[in-house]
Amino acid sequence: MDGLAVGIEESDGILTVRLVGELDLGTRERLAPIRDALERHPTEIVVDMSKLTFMDSSGLRGILNGCSIADSMGIKYRCISIQPNVRRMLEVVGLLETLHPD
Repeated sequence: MDGLAVGIEESDGILTVRLVGELDLGTRERLAPIRDALERHPTEIVVDMSKLTFMDSSGLRGILNGCSIADSMGIKYRCISIQPNVRRMLEVVGLLETLHPD
């Protein structure tokens, strides 16, 4: 799949963001609706990466920006169902525990 699809749902104060496809320099701007959704002040943001097939450093920067903004607003932020290739990248850069706390 070329590109990235972003789905956003909110239930009981939890904002679930589903990423489908590839998150890179060319698709990172598609994360913008997440910033807009923060204005609803959810209690938690859950980023579902079960269908994220690729992420480069630009995509990681977008994910980390979301984490930083959420943190500054006192909103819990975590990534779930991380695919092995994306998980490995997060392990290598030392961010797996930050984005995927157990």
